[in-house]
Amino acid sequence: MTYQHDVFISYRRQELWTPWTRDHFKKLLKAYLQQELQIEPDIFVDERIQVGADWINALGEHLATSKVMVAIFSGDYFASDWCLHELDLMLARAQQAATGKPNYQPLVIPVVVHDGQFIPEIAKRIQPADMAKFRVAFINEATADYQEFSKAMGQLAPAIASAISKAPVFQDEWIAQYQERFDQLYQASLNNQHVEPLQFVAKRPTPPTVSPKLTF
Repeated sequence: MTYQHDVFISYRRQELWTPWTRDHFKKLLKAYLQQELQIEPDIFVDERIQVGADWINALGEHLATSKVMVAIFSGDYFASDWCLHELDLMLARAQQAATGKPNYQPLVIPVVVHDGQFIPEIAKRIQPADMAKFRVAFINEATADYQEFSKAMGQLAPAIASAISKAPVFQDEWIAQYQERFDQLYQASLNNQHVEPLQFVAKRPTPPTVSPKLTF
């Protein structure tokens, strides 16, 4: 097999933020990245997993066959074992590709949309794009803020295109490795357990001991 996707978007699914990622972030990225690559880019978001598929194996294959990963670091990204291990696996690939070099190959492009206190030290070496002010629930395309968001995505696209051009030679064994990792995650989740990343120490948010109360 060979690469199937130029970009894999790693993000925490949530009722309001999933549409923002799929309908706005991905759309703008695709438009600007096409100008940089001069061909239509293939961008994977999890909505592309087909109904009836083994989604665990499918997720592993889609990540393994993606050249780079755009990680949307939200406030709850690091509370998701799936997000943590998507990041972990791609960082491992970057380290492997950078053998003999002092830093990582640019295979992970972080996009910070919320407080980054849980970002692992290894990922802090990578200069992120700050999109926090553009992550607005029910964002309206007919606003000045959306135009600024569009400009910011246009500025991000060249860095992603550069990373795509530097992707290492595809290795078939990645597929089985990634599928095995995600199967471990799935089995652990059935027992309410964690599988720790290998490239960094996870800084998971601490769940509140008391339910929050809203006062009016």
